[in-house]
Amino acid sequence: LRAARHWIMIGYSFPDEDVGIRALFARAASSRTRPPRITVIQHDDRARVNYESFFGSVNYLLGGTELLVARWKARAVRPRVARHASHA
Repeated sequence: LRAARHWIMIGYSFPDEDVGIRALFARAASSRTRPPRITVIQHDDRARVNYESFFGSVNYLLGGTELLVARWKARAVRPRVARHASHA
């Protein structure tokens, strides 16, 4: 977490009661010179307040893991087929 430029949280509500996880993120954030980019992927809006009250601004995306997979597929680099010169 301390070295990552982008933190991505998927399907976790980040409740106030989870003091251990919140402390982990607080320690990691306080040891950084620049804040990470934070993306949260959820099925609904219910956890948004938990993230925004803790981190401030986050990129909050609705759509769950289906959204994540669709975005990764859209960005996927297709393998290039090597063309070999034929030897006669």
